[in-house]
Amino acid sequence: MITHNVKELVKLALHEDIGSGDITTEPLIPALGEGLFAFVARENFVMAGAEIVKYVFHEVDPELEVSFSVADGAPVKAKSRFGTIKGSMASILTGERVALNFLQRLSGIATSAFEMNRLLMDSRSGTAGLPVVKLLDTRKTTAGWGALEKYAVRTGGGANYRFGLYDAAVIKESHIDTVDGIDIAVSLVRGKIPVTAKICVEVRNLEEAEAAVNAKADIILIDEMEAPNIVKACQLAEGKSRICLSVGSDMKQLAKYAKLPVDYIAVGALTQTVKNVDISLKLLNMLK
Repeated sequence: MITHNVKELVKLALHEDIGSGDITTEPLIPALGEGLFAFVARENFVMAGAEIVKYVFHEVDPELEVSFSVADGAPVKAKSRFGTIKGSMASILTGERVALNFLQRLSGIATSAFEMNRLLMDSRSGTAGLPVVKLLDTRKTTAGWGALEKYAVRTGGGANYRFGLYDAAVIKESHIDTVDGIDIAVSLVRGKIPVTAKICVEVRNLEEAEAAVNAKADIILIDEMEAPNIVKACQLAEGKSRICLSVGSDMKQLAKYAKLPVDYIAVGALTQTVKNVDISLKLLNMLK
C-alpha cells in the first residue's frame, strides 16, 4: 500500500500543510511534552487507511507509537475509540490534520463500497439464476490518489475495474466511430495488447452489443440503455462475454438495476463523489 507514489503524495501533503513551520505548535513546544491521544469515531464507518496514518506520523516523528484496535475493513461504531497515538505532543499536533485527511477519505470510500455492495447482495438474495454481481470502481479517481482510493474500494468489499490506461483496453464510442466499426476496433486492439489484458467495449444499443459479442470482446460495457434491452444484451452475451453496467451515484438507481442479470456494476461515484467520515483525535493524558 505504501508505494513510491504514496510516499511522494504524503511528502507533498505534509509540505503543503506545514510549509515553513507550524507557527502555532512550535512556540508551545517547551510546555507540551508527551501525550496519549485517541482516534474517536463521530459516526459509524468501515475502517480504511491504518497503514498510511502510521506512515504519515512516522514521517513527522519516527518515535511516535501508533496503533489501531480494528483492522482495515472492519466496522467502527460511532463514539468508539479505535486507536491511539503516543509520543511528542508537538509532533502529533503537527501531523494530525494530514493523517486524518487520509483516514477520513479512505474510510469514506470503504464505507460507500460496503453499503453499495450490501445493497447489491440484498437485492439479489433469493433470486435464482442471476450471476454473482461484482461492484466495480472506475478511473474517476483523485489525481495522485488512485492506488489509495482503489485500495479503499477493495477494503469495503468492491473490486477494481482497471487501474489506468495500461492494464486493460476499453474501446469507447469515439474509438469505434473513428475506425468505423466494433469488429475492426477489437481486431486492431487485440493484435497490440498483452494476451493477459482484457478487452472491454462500450456499447450504445443492442446492435453494438451483438457486434461486440461477435468480435469476442471480454466485457460489454453498457452505459445508457433501457432495462429490457440490457436483459436482451445479457442473453446475447451469455457464455461468450461478461456484461458490465455503468450506473450513477444514486443508491436508488443502483437498486433499480441490481436485479438485472449483469456480471458487474460500475459506480464512478465510489471514488468521484466521496463523503469523508468524521473522525477526531482527542487527548487522553499528558504523560510528561
